[in-house]
Amino acid sequence: MSDLPLPVQCLGKVLRAYPDLGKQVDDLLRGRGDAIPDWPDWCFVPMAGWIAIAQGDGPATLDTVRDAQLLASLGTWRYTQGIYRYDPDVLAALLHTDLTGDLPADMLLRLPEWSVYIEADLTLWGEDVAGYWAHLEYDVKTGHRELIIVAAHPNGSVSPTIAIHLGAGALADAIAATFFEPAGLGSIPDATKRDHAAQWARELTPFVSLVLYLCTDAPEIDDSRVPGVSPTRPRLTKTKRGWRLFAPDRARVWDVGAQTGEVIRRGRREAGEAGQRTVRPHIRRGHWHGYWYGPRTGEQIFRCRWLPPMVIAAGEEDM
Repeated sequence: MSDLPLPVQCLGKVLRAYPDLGKQVDDLLRGRGDAIPDWPDWCFVPMAGWIAIAQGDGPATLDTVRDAQLLASLGTWRYTQGIYRYDPDVLAALLHTDLTGDLPADMLLRLPEWSVYIEADLTLWGEDVAGYWAHLEYDVKTGHRELIIVAAHPNGSVSPTIAIHLGAGALADAIAATFFEPAGLGSIPDATKRDHAAQWARELTPFVSLVLYLCTDAPEIDDSRVPGVSPTRPRLTKTKRGWRLFAPDRARVWDVGAQTGEVIRRGRREAGEAGQRTVRPHIRRGHWHGYWYGPRTGEQIFRCRWLPPMVIAAGEEDM
């Protein structure tokens, strides 16, 4: 059994299958805007580039498309290798937070790295999940933006790619737009589409909530070994052989939500102490709070904050 973190083991399999991946990525980045139309900076390499790598000189097949999807997540993650480990109480609270209203698409474009690996024990359609990659995709043909999720299972296997359209309304709407827009699905009754999308939304809400937290204004991401350091995106380096992008030699663990976790635990202790006296407080569940930021007469940006569980004294909510 390898001592390497699970996502690093999965990446190793990809690199063994594509030993020239680094050179191929460098070629794509140097030719950005030529063979493939230019793309936004929040996307590392669009799917069109990964398909070109997976296809090589051969014909396009279903297998090469599947390989390209895996490359898009793990090949992107290779250049940062950030493993995001949540404070256990923040993780539990986020997983019990409802995700209502429209997905804040623009906010999700603020991922701290091009591809992140979130370490969390979850389930997806009854299958155990040890963690998952999340990255952003830009369709060079349509301009569509998508949040991509790829789950890693404890045995080292990786789930098929899940794509969620951004800017299509609530999570269920975004899933419906992803699954039911393709031609040939028009014969499926609308009620069936909505039902399937709602089921998928329930399965994916925990995954999206954890990603969304990383995109908030103050997600509390820190390196426990080097406090005060935040995730960054690497830049191309000029070498004698031209511009290159270098991958780190090891994964880096980022602690997420440590201070908020302490607030939750302190609130729980205070609630217990107050309950032992005369007041019977309770802890209000964490929830998302959206608001518009910017001048009243100018352009405004929609932002979203996660408010952690809070101790509420008896009768306080009625005040």
